[in-house]
Amino acid sequence: MIGRWAALALTLAALWVPLATLSAEAPVVLVADPWCPHTCDPAEGSEGYMIEIAREAFGLSGIQVIYKTEGWSRAMKDVRLGRADGAVGALFDEAPDLVTHAEPLGMQVNVLVTLGDDSWRFDGWETLAGRRVGAVSSYSYSAEIDAWLKDHPAEVQMISGSDAALRNLKKLMAGRIDVMLDDEAVVGDAVARLNSPRSVRIAGRLPGGSLHIALNPKRGERLAQILNRNIRALRASGRLATILERYDLSDWGRKTKH
Repeated sequence: MIGRWAALALTLAALWVPLATLSAEAPVVLVADPWCPHTCDPAEGSEGYMIEIAREAFGLSGIQVIYKTEGWSRAMKDVRLGRADGAVGALFDEAPDLVTHAEPLGMQVNVLVTLGDDSWRFDGWETLAGRRVGAVSSYSYSAEIDAWLKDHPAEVQMISGSDAALRNLKKLMAGRIDVMLDDEAVVGDAVARLNSPRSVRIAGRLPGGSLHIALNPKRGERLAQILNRNIRALRASGRLATILERYDLSDWGRKTKH
């Protein structure tokens, strides 16, 4: 009798493994700071185009996305500690210790912004001498920009935390800084939200880079493969372009092919 029960138990144990593989994969927890339109605060009516693309890309493989907003430094820390699967909005080489998918989820274009009645224009790093520059302490803009910011602490006013673009824009309007450094689309969103009677202008553009999700290594390789495959599928179907159009953006992947 005992032998029969043991045999039955072994049979059930053997069946359990393939049955378990049929269960749904655990949700992907994504974190980002409000950096609209790339990543936004859902409480304000939008998640941001990168979150929408990630949600649909993972959805094609039957994986649910849980999205939370927090400061960028904390977001990266949570990914490294395994409290989240990925931080959305990282440059490709921003976090070498984490896994980065190859297919971009967005694109960054760095701009230097002044008040509309300021005639100053960026024409090399030396032209920033004497200008008070507002930037975000936890962000990576590009290797060149990051190096300049680090080497010129007297000219740079760093802020940290969420809604940094809007806060720096307010500092610019109040005359507390002369130049604001941020992504072009982010500046445009902040200007629209602030709705100030004072105008601003782009005084210079600097190279940025492609934007990705920095993934925790525990699941990172598999999730990166899913993102690479399904972002391409969203582009081929036209769905990616549809998402971007809602944010008045165009598909960087399509543009680079012309």
